[in-house]
Amino acid sequence: MFRKFVAVFMSLFILCSPVFGGYVEDNTPSPAVASIGGEWALIGMLGEGTASEAVKTAYLNNLRSTLEEKSGVLSTRRYTEYSRVVVALNLLGEDACNFAGYDLVTPLLDIENVGKQGINGTIFALIALAGGDYGSVDYRNTLLNTILQAQTSQGYFEYGGKPNADITAMALCAFAPYMDNQQVSSAADKAVNALATMVNEDGLILTDGIYSSETISQVIIGLSAVGVDAEKDSRFVKNGRGLVTTLEDFAADGGYAHIMGEGVNPMASEQGLCAKAAYTLYKEGNQPLYYPVEEKLSPATVMDRLMGVICYEK
Repeated sequence: MFRKFVAVFMSLFILCSPVFGGYVEDNTPSPAVASIGGEWALIGMLGEGTASEAVKTAYLNNLRSTLEEKSGVLSTRRYTEYSRVVVALNLLGEDACNFAGYDLVTPLLDIENVGKQGINGTIFALIALAGGDYGSVDYRNTLLNTILQAQTSQGYFEYGGKPNADITAMALCAFAPYMDNQQVSSAADKAVNALATMVNEDGLILTDGIYSSETISQVIIGLSAVGVDAEKDSRFVKNGRGLVTTLEDFAADGGYAHIMGEGVNPMASEQGLCAKAAYTLYKEGNQPLYYPVEEKLSPATVMDRLMGVICYEK
C-alpha cells in the first residue's frame, strides 16, 4: 500500500513539476547578458515553460550588475545587444525604459545605429520595440519599411551580399505583428517561398558552406512566427520529413550539435531550444516566440475598463 502511495505521489510530482534535464536548462542556471549562456537560453526556456523563478531572478540580477558595471552602456557598436536584452525583458514583463534606473530602449530609437550591423540589426530592433510597444508608431513603421526595402525580388534577404536563410527567417519574425498589412503579408509569402527553395532533398539548408542545425532552427522560428507549419507544410517536407524532424537529427546529449554527427554545442542547443519552443507556441495558437503573450480579458473586465475610461473622460 505504501509503495503504491509513493508511486502515485512521484507520478503527480513529475507531472506538476517544471521540465528539467535538457542541456540548456542544466547548463544555464544563471543566464548572463551574453549571446551564449544568456538571453537566447532564457528566451528558449521561457518559450518552453522550463524557466524557473530562480532562473528568471538570476538573469535580472545579472543584468542589473552588468548595467551598473558598464554605466548602462551595453555597446556603442553592436546594438543587437540592446535588442536582445529588451526582448528578454519584454517576455519577463519588465519595463525596459526603466530597468534598475537604466533606459535600454532609447539606444534603439536611432535608425543609423541599429543598422550598423546590417539589416539584422534593424530586424531585431523592430522585434524588441514592437514586443514592448516602445517608440512611436512612425518610427517602428520606418524600421519596417527599411526591412521591406532590403528584401530582394526573389524574396530572400542577403548577408554579405549573398542569399541568407537565417536573415530571411529573422525578417519573418519582424513581420509577425504586421501580417494584417497586405504589403507585409505579401513580403512574408515571398520570403517563405524563398526559404523553401533553399531546402535540399535531405531537408538541410546550406549557409556559409555548411549544413548547420542553427539555420534549421532559425527557419523553424521564422516560419512559426508567421503561421507556417515547418513540419507539415509541403514546401518544407522532404522524403516525408519536415524541418522539425530534421532538426532532431542533430540531437546530442540533451541538446543539439552544430554539424550533424558532432557533439553537443552550446549555441546550437540554445537555438534548437528556441526552435522547439517557437514551434510548440505556434501549434498551441500562442504568440510568436519573441513576443509576450497578449492579455486575455474577460467581458466583465473589458466593461469595467471601458466604464473607467468613460468616467475619466467626463
